[in-house]
Amino acid sequence: MRSRLEIVPSARRVYRTLPARLRSEILDVLADLTLDPYLGEPLQRELVGRYKIRVDGYRIIYKVDEDRNVILILAIKPRGRNTYINLP
Repeated sequence: MRSRLEIVPSARRVYRTLPARLRSEILDVLADLTLDPYLGEPLQRELVGRYKIRVDGYRIIYKVDEDRNVILILAIKPRGRNTYINLP
């Protein structure tokens, strides 16, 4: 059964600023994610329960709510020193 996607407003704003090619790649990844919510790599330490997927130089950070069958996209950020800081 497909999971439903919810995207936090800050991630949606970042998505809209990306080049068309990258937006298309991200859409493909999100479609795959609805079929397999655990496709991403689990994060560790204080970020346990969250996952990341790499798309080009960006990271999609999300968590899965199994009770509601929802994948919550928390952030779309460029890879770097601050990627995992100040996540919603």
